[in-house]
Amino acid sequence: MIYVWFDALTNYITALGYGTEPALYRRYWTDNPHRVHVIGKDIVRFHAVYWPAMLLSAGAPLPTTIVVHGFLTRDGRRMSKTLGTGVDPVALTESWSVDAVRYWLLREVSPVDDADYTDASFTRAYTAGLANDLGNLLQRTVSMIHRYRGGVVATPAPAAASTLRAIADQLPATLDHALGEGWDPRAALSAIFSLIGSANRFIDETKPWTLSKRGRDGDGEAERELDVVLWQLAECLRVVAEALRPFLPDTANRIATQLGVTPASNWIQGRRWGGFEPGTRVGPPTSLFPRNPFVLAHAS
Repeated sequence: MIYVWFDALTNYITALGYGTEPALYRRYWTDNPHRVHVIGKDIVRFHAVYWPAMLLSAGAPLPTTIVVHGFLTRDGRRMSKTLGTGVDPVALTESWSVDAVRYWLLREVSPVDDADYTDASFTRAYTAGLANDLGNLLQRTVSMIHRYRGGVVATPAPAAASTLRAIADQLPATLDHALGEGWDPRAALSAIFSLIGSANRFIDETKPWTLSKRGRDGDGEAERELDVVLWQLAECLRVVAEALRPFLPDTANRIATQLGVTPASNWIQGRRWGGFEPGTRVGPPTSLFPRNPFVLAHAS
């Protein structure tokens, strides 16, 4: 007991150089305005009472924030190796992909409450969010750029105020608040997928296929409008890819590859509207998330 709740707690600062590397300790603890502990709800007493008391006795700064998360259950039962109620994370990622598992954990799990895993809820989240919303948007957009513009995003004429841009412009502040003050990845992903949903509706409202037909019939205005629509969709997906990078890094890279763009070196800058270069050639459209990878994986 002495080791677990006394000696082990000191690892929080000894790992940062306390007593051995003063510069490192100052950077990550003493002079850091955000000293954050993320813990499970069953060990609050040790981290919110015993550990602060130890720090006070040593004259060391206290944590500024303690984020307490809940438990994961499965089918309403406590996860247990003995009871066989756990979930094998390796098998899950092999069947669905690492980013699919990351997505469920970040989108469906509350940052503070308990969350219940079921195979059905995982499948619903994957199908609705990743396959139908995001995957469908990317495939539709890239396919239309190939079909109507030979795979090259044309230079659009100056556009009037865009609904997509208005939503995308609000996204960086929403992400910063969710991840900074809110400690809520779920809220961040909800905002990103709200933009994705708006982009899918934008396709249905603008009807690029109709604009293309009118353009082939000699309507120059429809041709110019189609360029604007396709550029906005490509730019929206570029912003989505950058916004997703901390959450679904492989997905973000795959979106960028299909769009023919290079990931931004600066996350703050990359999320801003207007970064898609006209004249970019997009890659071939490929399925980002198969509709049911679990079935596919076990059929092979």
